[in-house]
Amino acid sequence: MRLIYHRETDPAYNLALEETLVTRGDEEYFMLWRNRPTVVIGRHQDAIAEIDLNYLNREGIRLVRRMSGGGAVYHDLGNVNYSYISSEGREGFADFSRFCRPVLAALSSFGVKAELSGRNDLTIEGKKISGNAQYRHQSRLLHHGTLLFSTDFSRLGNALKPDPEKLQGKGVQSVRSRVCNISEYMPGQVTVEEFVASLQTYISGYFNSAAWDTVSEELRQTAQTLADRKYRTESWTLGHSREYQFQNSARFPWGRVRVSLNVKDGAIQEIRFSGDFFSGTELEGLESKLRGVPHTPGAVAEALRGVPVSDYISGSAAEELIGLLF
Repeated sequence: MRLIYHRETDPAYNLALEETLVTRGDEEYFMLWRNRPTVVIGRHQDAIAEIDLNYLNREGIRLVRRMSGGGAVYHDLGNVNYSYISSEGREGFADFSRFCRPVLAALSSFGVKAELSGRNDLTIEGKKISGNAQYRHQSRLLHHGTLLFSTDFSRLGNALKPDPEKLQGKGVQSVRSRVCNISEYMPGQVTVEEFVASLQTYISGYFNSAAWDTVSEELRQTAQTLADRKYRTESWTLGHSREYQFQNSARFPWGRVRVSLNVKDGAIQEIRFSGDFFSGTELEGLESKLRGVPHTPGAVAEALRGVPVSDYISGSAAEELIGLLF
């Protein structure tokens, strides 16, 4: 078992590194890592049904999609992630208790009584401290989980709270749970860095391996390339949406605008603007430019590049309309 702790907090790179380790070679790994503020959605989820994109953009919170299934989670530097990569994928898939055991044992040694609850959560007194998910690649298995140590729950709640009036869809949405921080149950005042150090010490003994390694330069470069080609792209992050209806409205100095649209297979099928604004030309011209366009901020921005939107909605700017569509 190779033990890895790295300090890179870029979520796209960290997910790419997990994929690199599970798809290359046959070594087994236990890895600890953290992300800067990020929402991580499951492989099969509709991103727009799960999160408030405008809130993420305002707050500088990243959005990434992982390889494993399950629900959306919020990461920040108060959350510690662990990855357990095994070569027993066929036997170990969906056996969450086995791969959670080292973490539960570590928490117990710190005086924190946690337990596996339901299919894939760790809880303290019925409150969630960890969500876990798995991904299998041939005979290899990735099991990864969160450990909420000192997470900012106000941002977690806002990031994972889309406006229910905006969206009616068929996507798989996350089940919201009561959560708490592990730090509330630790004896004494412990920082997240001290918590990570204690985890390292315990895990070393658990696997009879004293050394914690860093990622080789070859693996790092491979993961960086994968992050650029996959995990940083809108096509991967937002391109898994199914069929839904979206609506939104906002008041601007030049009038109120309402938008309603139907999305299928990730692309806008129908769209209609309405409101009490003035228009110098028929709105159908603007709406036609957005039909067939993927419902992502980047694709909509590209479709509106060079379009004189103020001719259609007097006083408006493309950036305002883009914000209205998400």
